[in-house]
Amino acid sequence: MTKAIIITGAANGIGKVTAQKARDSGYEVYGLDKVKIDAGNPEFSGINWLHTDLSKKHEVEDAIKSLNNKPLFGIINNAAEILGSPWEEFNFDEWDKAIEANLTAPLRLCHGLRKNLVKGGSIVNISSHGGRHAAYASIPYTLTKAAQINLTQSLAANFGPYGVRVNAVVPGWVNTESAKPYIPEVTAEITPLGRNAEPEEIADAILFLLSDKARFINGTQLVVDGGYDAIDYSMYQLDKSFL
Repeated sequence: MTKAIIITGAANGIGKVTAQKARDSGYEVYGLDKVKIDAGNPEFSGINWLHTDLSKKHEVEDAIKSLNNKPLFGIINNAAEILGSPWEEFNFDEWDKAIEANLTAPLRLCHGLRKNLVKGGSIVNISSHGGRHAAYASIPYTLTKAAQINLTQSLAANFGPYGVRVNAVVPGWVNTESAKPYIPEVTAEITPLGRNAEPEEIADAILFLLSDKARFINGTQLVVDGGYDAIDYSMYQLDKSFL
């Protein structure tokens, strides 16, 4: 029997590559995205699409209804609204939108489809290294990514008795088309592996957690950042004089 999975934010970046890799690995993939997909695009062939804006409650509920009779092996909560504004001009509409799309929608999907998830299934939430640090302007984004880590643990506690695992992938800087213009040049320099991640590398981590090879990994975070989070930039600057 083909294993069916949901991937949110599947039209671009990490979500797109994960959807393609999952499809090529034999999964039946349902992609949720607010971007309208050209059905004739060969990149997306074999993927079932549900046009869904995760920041809109009724659209998420419609997606849940559409999948209500589908046995599911996995849910990958990848989509995110990257929002922020200067502190003195804090935008609470962006705050509400980020919480709805990045935090409430994943919870809504997992809860609404909880009876669809089969024993041995897996949920993977895509957090961010930004959720492990302070923010100046991107508070709505980083707050929701931090909360996703706690949500992962709570979901793991509740789904565990049903044989469904829940984990989070925490990427560092990733060379997606949407992120490249915003990646500081210094990130590759100070990452111990000497470069930023490629989307394929994050997708591989996601599919690992989805697989039976991770069958006893539950309620934890898999950091995929090349060692970036291990580095203190001020110490790096100080120690350069000795290198």
